[in-house]
Amino acid sequence: MTAQPILEALAKEFSTDVPSIQATFEMLDAGLSAPFIGKFRRGRTGAMSEVHVRKLARRREELVELDRRRGTILRALERVEGISPKAIDEVTRCMDRFRLEDLYVPHRRPEPEVQLAMDRGLGGLADLLVEPIPKSQRPQKPAPAQEPAPESNPEPAGAEDTSSEPANENAEASKEPTPESVEAPAENAAENTAENTAENT
Repeated sequence: MTAQPILEALAKEFSTDVPSIQATFEMLDAGLSAPFIGKFRRGRTGAMSEVHVRKLARRREELVELDRRRGTILRALERVEGISPKAIDEVTRCMDRFRLEDLYVPHRRPEPEVQLAMDRGLGGLADLLVEPIPKSQRPQKPAPAQEPAPESNPEPAGAEDTSSEPANENAEASKEPTPESVEAPAENAAENTAENTAENT
């Protein structure tokens, strides 16, 4: 059974009446699907479509969870000494979860560590840490370093000067003895030997 404050809040939010909202929830709780309710039960739902029925179901879950949180907060406020009836009434009528937490913050008991820090006089330091810094006093980010412009004709990595290799190969080739240069001394030696023999005879 949905609470009456939730039904009234949903009726105001979806621009319909409380009986239509209640009838829609009864059909959803009975197991009827949103497409079936939106097509064949429009007379009982105030002519709500399938999309509105789905939104209504999701919104009810949010408000039911909010109602549980409200009960927890109200039980905590009952133990607060000197709480005003106006503060309790605001929590009872609140239908926004963020607003509900804001209403509870001034009366919430701080954690033991927080209370110990406040007892030691660190409350001012905490306020200073969370104080917003003006934009004019914020440190400026350094400008990104500019990379040097690439050279017009860069040499590729690993390139070597090969212009001197053919010259070195020719020089080495000139040092190697040719067959003609090897045979020429042998022929000259044979001619000298023949001439010496003829002279002796």
